[in-house]
Amino acid sequence: MDIIVLVLAIVMGVMGVYSNYMNWKIFFKARSEKERFQKNHKDCQVFVTGRGKIVLFVFLAVFCIGFGLYFLLSPTAQLNVDGNDSVFTRGSQALLYIALGVYAAGEIADNITNSRILYTPDGFMPADEYYRYRNVLRIEVGSNFFKATTMYLIGGKEVPLSKTVGRWAQEQFELWKENRKQMRAKGRKGRKAEAK
Repeated sequence: MDIIVLVLAIVMGVMGVYSNYMNWKIFFKARSEKERFQKNHKDCQVFVTGRGKIVLFVFLAVFCIGFGLYFLLSPTAQLNVDGNDSVFTRGSQALLYIALGVYAAGEIADNITNSRILYTPDGFMPADEYYRYRNVLRIEVGSNFFKATTMYLIGGKEVPLSKTVGRWAQEQFELWKENRKQMRAKGRKGRKAEAK
């Protein structure tokens, strides 16, 4: 049993470190891109979502790392169910909790990156790339828990979005299409009036 916990802890540790590296890398890239975007686009607005998930992952990271350190450092912590408290058992189980906390810390960065969306009348920027509405073919919001939300772009590119961001983007896309139709109709009427 101890070996299984140790292997699981190592796998979770590697996964947590990799997740942290990738998520924080994307976070810093997105932050610099969004700052530059805001400087260049004065009509830019901000849509914030997902604060609850950030709080949840902060709590999870602190709890798991704290729990792991408690089991690792506390002389009174009994981790083994059958009564023998070996250093190997305590260490591997503490490592598992710490690895879960590290993984949750990476998810904090991912959720912060995806929770702050910049948008203009012509498009939006969920992470580190700006998407113009004119390049969007459609946005399919997943109908249930297992169905993903995807934005399909011209050129065959598919962009995964969270459900909340997908619903919001779909609403904004529909508003953009309506505004575009109205502008085209006004443009035609204006040209006809000038011709008379």
